[in-house]
Amino acid sequence: MVGSLLVGFSFAKALAFALNVPWVGVNHLEGHIHALFLEDQPPPFPFVSLLASGGHTGLYFVSSFMSMELLGQTRDDAAGEAFDKVAKMLSLGYPGGAVIDRLAKQGDPARIRFPRPYVEKDSCDFSFSGVKTAVARYLREHADSYRDHLADIVAGFQEAVVDVLVYKLIRAAQRKECRRVALAGGVAANSRLRERLRQEAAAEKMEVYLPSPGCAVTMPPWWLPPAIICSLPGSPPDWKTMCFRARAERRPPRFVFAKPFTFGGGPEGFYRSGETVIGRNSNIEYRNPKQNTKSEFSNVRNPEATE
Repeated sequence: MVGSLLVGFSFAKALAFALNVPWVGVNHLEGHIHALFLEDQPPPFPFVSLLASGGHTGLYFVSSFMSMELLGQTRDDAAGEAFDKVAKMLSLGYPGGAVIDRLAKQGDPARIRFPRPYVEKDSCDFSFSGVKTAVARYLREHADSYRDHLADIVAGFQEAVVDVLVYKLIRAAQRKECRRVALAGGVAANSRLRERLRQEAAAEKMEVYLPSPGCAVTMPPWWLPPAIICSLPGSPPDWKTMCFRARAERRPPRFVFAKPFTFGGGPEGFYRSGETVIGRNSNIEYRNPKQNTKSEFSNVRNPEATE
């Protein structure tokens, strides 16, 4: 993963240099959580979110669009990474989350009980290398017969991971005295995780907020602009309304800046009037304040942007 990130990182900087446009860093973890605000019923602040994906697993106390406190995270494998590695052991393909989710529905999660890696029950940290190793050991010990009950194996593994994720999320919300919990990241699409969280949250009289499965497993460009906007000073207060409109129209919201910003320590006034920020397909455009007769921020169509 490090190699691919370095390639993308270097390409983005080179492209920005070649086009003479700003190079903007976006926190993609915040983007996962921001995706919740594109749903019909977004979570009010504050709430505790479990962000679980192939590369990250963490608990966040979210008190505003720009304030996300990390409560705990994985000490080794991410939850999605454990799904992928177990799927590889079983020759189920990559990525493993979706295929394990489907196959587990045919199995009995109680037939094979794998250890629950709580670390410490009063901690918000995670560890999934142990349950992955437990699956590998089971496969070695039952090398001649395990393929006869693959569904039971993945169901037992999935249940162990889900138990820990739900337990930690509910306990973290209780410690923060918060009655709202949410899921974010690719693992949020797991049907068993969504089902169990709804059950446990209802028992604790908590509200649950979930992203649409498609929005959880992909990073569509139509929700990245909010993350970019929220990473800048002077963010428009009505960006969420723009996002709701974009979701209804199934297209990216288009933002226009009415004044120059400083990107990456660059000088103010870097932009020329009407210059797009990230190239021809950008959803963000800078406009000279003197030309803006409506409001400081407007959700208007960038004439240079392609659909």
